[in-house]
Amino acid sequence: TIEDLACALGIEPSALKGTLDKYNAACASGVDEAYALDGDGYVYEEWLTFRDVTASEWENLIRKYYTDQENAGIAYISFYYDEDDLFCADITLEDETDLAFAFDDETGYAREKNVGTIIDFENEAEVNREE
Repeated sequence: TIEDLACALGIEPSALKGTLDKYNAACASGVDEAYALDGDGYVYEEWLTFRDVTASEWENLIRKYYTDQENAGIAYISFYYDEDDLFCADITLEDETDLAFAFDDETGYAREKNVGTIIDFENEAEVNREE
């Protein structure tokens, strides 16, 4: 039983059962309230904003950019503020390409962390500028 497993692991049985009950309810509903994920892996972080634009609005801009660029589309996207307080987006495309962007506070442009590509998602354009 779950209770026997909890005892064998040194975990409070009611705590493990409660965690499993929440997990099973999230699986059944398709929404994980604890991690704000829906069944497709998208992150709902409405409270998270950058330049007065919500995370879901940024998601729509980024999805439109990648659709217009004839890429594979987005399988997963997450937004967060990093240790330097930069607004960031981690994106996995449907072709399993992983991208990580940090947004510039002044311009709103997003710099791809690994290759340095700069994208203006608001205007659906790659930005070419001298560094």
